[in-house]
Amino acid sequence: MNYYPIKTLFFLFIISLSIACNAKSKKIVVGFYNVENLFDTIHDDRKNDYEYLPDGKKEWNSDKYIDKLKNISRAILAMNDWQGPDIIGLCEIENRQVLEDLIKYTQLKEQNYRICHFSSPDPRGIDVGLLYKHKVLYHLSDTAISLQTRTRNIHRSDFIYKKDTLSFYVNHWSSRRGGEEKSAPKRARAASILKADLLNHPDYLQVIMGDFNDSPFDNSIQNIANFYCDKDSSYYNTSCLCEGTLKYLKEWHNFDQIIVNHKLLRKNPKVEMQRLEKEWLFEEDKRYGGLKPLRSHSNQKHQSGFSDHLPVYITLKL
Repeated sequence: MNYYPIKTLFFLFIISLSIACNAKSKKIVVGFYNVENLFDTIHDDRKNDYEYLPDGKKEWNSDKYIDKLKNISRAILAMNDWQGPDIIGLCEIENRQVLEDLIKYTQLKEQNYRICHFSSPDPRGIDVGLLYKHKVLYHLSDTAISLQTRTRNIHRSDFIYKKDTLSFYVNHWSSRRGGEEKSAPKRARAASILKADLLNHPDYLQVIMGDFNDSPFDNSIQNIANFYCDKDSSYYNTSCLCEGTLKYLKEWHNFDQIIVNHKLLRKNPKVEMQRLEKEWLFEEDKRYGGLKPLRSHSNQKHQSGFSDHLPVYITLKL
């Protein structure tokens, strides 16, 4: 018997083990979290990370970094009854090392997460990535989808769960710096490239997540990507009923979203995105009233917080 049949049989055997392990699973929890500038304390060559160095503007040192890791891990764990999501997309991470530190030196260590990550061409070096529980999802492959500009790639990871192939897309589209209208073409470009890749894999169960820097009703989301708040559409945006994930001035904005394709929606007709609302994620908004997310830094002051975004998640039955 030659090499290839043996390799094929081995691959099928591994998948069958994964299916058997997952047979008792009734649900998977999918999360997303913009962790706001999760930088280590070491300079990355050719990256503008100087603000987050010990001698930089933020005076970012090991104590602050470890504190940030512990806080982010606490938020991640809380998304699934203190077990953490089965898979979670993350953005505003500096590199793979911060993910290694996150799952090795915090309470996440007990969850046995594994990492999916690519470095991006972003000038500051911030990336997107995934953590997943390998005992729940069998990992097949990763793809970095280039936006052909100096910004974050779209990260696609493919998995096997029971008999299905699931694709998870992690996005962090260009910000509104310079104004919403001026920056809109960058997000429109990302939406178009994302849509093309989705259409190339119509048989997969697809979950699209990210910080899109646009709302569910903006042009890039609805008219280009064709993600709608209508459950009869090809792609359903589960975030339309969310109260908002970040606050700018007086208003809450819903930039962090999770979308599912219709094939997945048929299995989960009641799926809706939830934001994590633990009281320790918030602080009093003394200027505009109400509450706002508790950040690590505010007005150049370190305050042992989390992020300017709230974590979000969905629960899927498969």
